[in-house]
Amino acid sequence: MNAKIKVSVIIPVYNAADFLRKCVDSVRHQTLTDIEILLIDDGSTDSSGLLCDALAGEDKRIRVLHKQNEGAGLSRNAGLSLAKGEYISFVDADDTVAPNMLETLYTEAVRSDADMAMTGVNHVGGIVFEGEDVEKFGFETREVFETPEALKRLALGMVGALPEEKEDTRYSYSVWKNIYRRMVIEENGIRFVSERVVASEDMLFLIDFVFCIDRAVGVPGALYNYYRNASSFSKAYQSGRFERAKQQMKEAARRLERKIPPKEFAPYCARQLQAYARVALSQEFMRLKTHPECRAEVNRNVRKILHDPALAAALRAFDIRKLPPKQAVFAVCMKYKAALLLHLLVRMREKAQ
Repeated sequence: MNAKIKVSVIIPVYNAADFLRKCVDSVRHQTLTDIEILLIDDGSTDSSGLLCDALAGEDKRIRVLHKQNEGAGLSRNAGLSLAKGEYISFVDADDTVAPNMLETLYTEAVRSDADMAMTGVNHVGGIVFEGEDVEKFGFETREVFETPEALKRLALGMVGALPEEKEDTRYSYSVWKNIYRRMVIEENGIRFVSERVVASEDMLFLIDFVFCIDRAVGVPGALYNYYRNASSFSKAYQSGRFERAKQQMKEAARRLERKIPPKEFAPYCARQLQAYARVALSQEFMRLKTHPECRAEVNRNVRKILHDPALAAALRAFDIRKLPPKQAVFAVCMKYKAALLLHLLVRMREKAQ
């Protein structure tokens, strides 16, 4: 039976009772049926654990692990230790996937003998601000990465982008829109670090993985649905986000320099760090809308970010005038520490959505 499992879907679950059934149903009803679903209950304090058990009773392909709270990254590691599928997929408990996502990615992976297959993301309800759905990181045509140069381009594009590119990353550093050959993960001991240490455990996992593979394939379309949900760890306000972002980019640079000269990856890392600063500052200003009593704390946090030497170095590392217009304006304001103008820009963007 285990040999027939084509994809193991790992879903970390923490206090997601309001969203979990919709998420799991989107996976259960995939057109690819030879799958297993691993629900990793990360010490939930709501009814999520009970719901995980109930869902397992409804579908024999679902297995549940209850564990102490450690965060999404370490929960995914627990799922990797249980997984038996040929490929691995990661889904967040408050997101959903298109009915054909796993079949599309698995078919393309097998067709190309690829270690990873990738799709795009449908941001439901906007990105930082509320708004219309936005599709990102899709491939216009099927694209295979199999030469050393192509795989280097893939690794760099999962970390960041050059200033003239539209997005802050070329291919996204989120793990949940792809599938991964499990044997590559196991043979190379690839695991997640905790997001309590870095801003995104996904980016470091992806660098480690791409440096171990022979081939990847990108598939047109946006088959993963990412929802704006303020209670999600990855989407909610987080104190100290920028500090973890700095640590993450240090770790990313340490990994990248194994195979790529620093002069090549430095602009990608710099653009990503200023993007993290933009998000952190935006969330600080947005916080005032619902928590005006935190103004003094917000002002301190904003001042600390704007005067951070790492941000100043990132803004000097590339020509910010080449950024897309709105990003360029924000970057110039960060460079000159214009906090009031930044607050105004955030308010204007929020009202425009």
